[in-house]
Amino acid sequence: MRDESLNIVLIIFGLIVLGNFIIVVPYRILLEKNKEKAKKFLHISLPIIELSILIVIVWYFINKKW
Repeated sequence: MRDESLNIVLIIFGLIVLGNFIIVVPYRILLEKNKEKAKKFLHISLPIIELSILIVIVWYFINKKW
């Protein structure tokens, strides 16, 4: 059975990988068409991914049984 801390590490790692995939694929497509839109896309999407990771971390610590 896995430790709870290992579970949260795996969840965070999965969110980072998924977030990077969600960002990189549209960014590459936009970069070929319009560099300005690609730049705006990064400025919007990166904080959203970071916020979702932060929410998962905070949720874990709130629900963790001491």
